[in-house]
Amino acid sequence: MDASVRAIIPPYPNHGYDPIHELQAKHLMCIVQFTSDEAGKLTVDNNFRQVGLLANPQVANGNLATGTFYKQTWDIPLLGGASTYSPDDTIINTGKTPSPSGVLVDQINSGLTIRLVNVNTRGLATPFTTGDVLSYTDGSSSRSTVSGTATAPELKPYSGHVIYANHRIPVTRGPGEIQDLKIVLPFG
Repeated sequence: MDASVRAIIPPYPNHGYDPIHELQAKHLMCIVQFTSDEAGKLTVDNNFRQVGLLANPQVANGNLATGTFYKQTWDIPLLGGASTYSPDDTIINTGKTPSPSGVLVDQINSGLTIRLVNVNTRGLATPFTTGDVLSYTDGSSSRSTVSGTATAPELKPYSGHVIYANHRIPVTRGPGEIQDLKIVLPFG
């Protein structure tokens, strides 16, 4: 019996060299999974309405962020007997002039720590310090006193490039819940 040989020659430089072109891929899907409160860094007492993808953000010292999760809230410790605030309340620091303000995400540690986002520091390097008095923007009687050093967000503000943003109906999470977020990015 005679043997026959047939050479199979792949395209240059080889199969798999350019899978986007070979497979005619036009979309990329990113999937991230949040488990419970991500070791206390993610709220389960408030909802979220925005999902985004940020390229090349920097940590506070200016280095490129390479971790898997970064806390983006101002965490402010309060003295015992602190007021109870509601999620999405605007809180103002009446202890400084001009007065820094932010939006409440939640209260943790039995109400002795509040976490704020969208903080307007009014140009102050330390917008929340020991002894400052916090209240609602309307100046109501609900007041709290800062008991220690506030912790700033872990990423440098305005660093990186927003390459995807999506606004959704409010999504409420619960303790012990696992949530998958899927983002589909179309290309060309």
